[in-house]
Amino acid sequence: MRSRLLGLSLTTALAVLLPLLAAEGASAAVTATAGSARISAGALDALCQPDTASARSTPTAWREHPDHPEVSHADQEALDPVASPDQMRRAERALPGRVRIPVHVSIVRGTHRTDRTVPMRASRKYVERLNKSFAGEKSSLGPGTRYRFWLASVRVVKNDTWYHAVGNSKADRTMRRKLHRGGAHSLNLYLTRPGRPGEFSGILGYARFPWQHKYPNRRLDGVTVSVDGLPGGRAKGYATGDTLVHEVGHWMGLFHTFQGGCEGRGDHVADTPAEAEPSFRCQVGRNTCKAPGVDPVRNFMNYSYDACMNHFTQGQVDRMDLAWFRYRDKDR
Repeated sequence: MRSRLLGLSLTTALAVLLPLLAAEGASAAVTATAGSARISAGALDALCQPDTASARSTPTAWREHPDHPEVSHADQEALDPVASPDQMRRAERALPGRVRIPVHVSIVRGTHRTDRTVPMRASRKYVERLNKSFAGEKSSLGPGTRYRFWLASVRVVKNDTWYHAVGNSKADRTMRRKLHRGGAHSLNLYLTRPGRPGEFSGILGYARFPWQHKYPNRRLDGVTVSVDGLPGGRAKGYATGDTLVHEVGHWMGLFHTFQGGCEGRGDHVADTPAEAEPSFRCQVGRNTCKAPGVDPVRNFMNYSYDACMNHFTQGQVDRMDLAWFRYRDKDR
């Protein structure tokens, strides 16, 4: 089901890799000229890891820190007790064919000379990225979803403490309570740069699950993405915008594909094969568990490079629908 690049001739591999890299804004690793193309050994190594279960993942500096705390028992149980075929049919009947989600963007700016920010006009591009990904336009490996996003508002706030706030800190909670707009069906997107000023943080983003949208924490709902993980950012391999797609996946009710490793219920989605650990870079064909299927390296809910992640599965789409029906659709 997933393409295997190892074992292909260099010419064939380039034919596969070049469109992928070009589409994702890849840089000098690939040079194309009239009638010729060449790719560095480092780029091939980064994109194609050995197709063996012993190929260990080595985190890049940008993935040393998880994007949310350990999934709790309450998180594990939030949907499973109601994830019956009958409930799925109820959700399918109740939800419209197209769910339009308003996006409220808060661009937070710091006060240090080296603090990066993003222009207000870029917000529309981020929403377009979400729509392309949730419509299934990046790959034929997975289906589209019913969810489409529209830019409802953009504001710029200058607050150095909020700009550098890390997830669930006092400053982060204060920022969200002050800036949050809309109800459970509205996506609040905070663009900051978590971590100490001038120091490397390795934090790309974090999100709240839909079942966490409840009193007294309703105003804490939303998604934070570091400006380092947005187009033009410093997160090499992770700066074309798919951190946003990944975090909104959490906001829609999805766990990581590597949740729980090879044991237990994993990510609670039947059609994402079990995976012992995250994929970093793009280890296509890797198989780290004895259960059927190779690791879902190209799934948006992995830790792969942006150029590698390109789809959700039907099981993940079903889980989004159930989560939306149960926790977000009622607050309109």
